[in-house]
Amino acid sequence: MNRFDNPMPAGQAASAAAQQQARLRLRHMARRVLAQPGQTINHRKRLEAATHVAGEEPLQGCLVDLFSVIVPSSAVPLFELACDLANKHLPPHIAQVFDWHFAQGEVIAPVHALATRWSVLVQPSAAVPARLRRASSDESRLLAQRVLAALQEGGERAQTLEQEFLAHCLACHDRLAFMLARREWLRTHPELTAQWQAVAEALEQDRGPE
Repeated sequence: MNRFDNPMPAGQAASAAAQQQARLRLRHMARRVLAQPGQTINHRKRLEAATHVAGEEPLQGCLVDLFSVIVPSSAVPLFELACDLANKHLPPHIAQVFDWHFAQGEVIAPVHALATRWSVLVQPSAAVPARLRRASSDESRLLAQRVLAALQEGGERAQTLEQEFLAHCLACHDRLAFMLARREWLRTHPELTAQWQAVAEALEQDRGPE
């Protein structure tokens, strides 16, 4: 039997064709966003296109790009839509990261733990585990040590690692890494920044019953 003796059912063929068209549309909008990253209409159309592509990665990658180049307060309706889509289509712990950035008015760093292969403006982070799961205790301790060492040295690299670390703690529910870093930092510094306080509150709210 050759491959033509058992053709794909009409319904499956139509679905595959629709997905192919959706991916082409999404790639087209990605090029538009890359060419004009500050144009909100391009991001809106790209988000809409992403919802028609199967899987979570396309939408997540587009959301990361949006949050990296536009300040939420400058386009509130767009970011309300973005957070609504995140809460409808992404896992709760991922949607929470976008909700937090919207509430804080913070942009996402150009290297970020939540970037996917569909992202065109943000690179996936190599400094924290890219897989979105609970980190092992060894990984948590290593991440805490790494961010503390960077913060002690200071500089632009330290700021990038700090943003990646906080994003990881939120995305992976890594309370251990956050607690270790916070406890050690407070031994020599009087207080945490507002951003660290916000992450602490988010992790506490997400704790739930043990």
